Amino acid sequence: MIRPQHSPELRLPLPYLLSGMLAWVLLAAGVPLLGLELVAGFDDPRVFALTHLAVLGWVTMTIMGALYQLFPVALQGRVVASRLGRWNFPIYLAGVAGFVRLRHGGAVPRVTAQQLE
Repeated sequence: MIRPQHSPELRLPLPYLLSGMLAWVLLAAGVPLLGLELVAGFDDPRVFALTHLAVLGWVTMTIMGALYQLFPVALQGRVVASRLGRWNFPIYLAGVAGFVRLRHGGAVPRVTAQQLE
């Protein structure tokens, strides 16, 4: 039986879910802007940034928020380390934002086929 009284306070899963929605909005805005690069291939740094925004920003952030909300309810337990979950959010968010920014900015030099010859 599912018991909603086991759900954690809303300030634990909500930042993850809101950040996941923001990442989805950025992803939805970025796909049309990078349409030609997406069709041309996968070696463009902006395509890497968009891919990592989708996987790390949207999917993983939403999964983490859903797990914090649903696991205690479904398993009839409680989140033991909710403070750790609140500390994890800004660290993970900074990591994702920094990684996506570095990928978008082309921090790693792009090697073309002509340079390899």
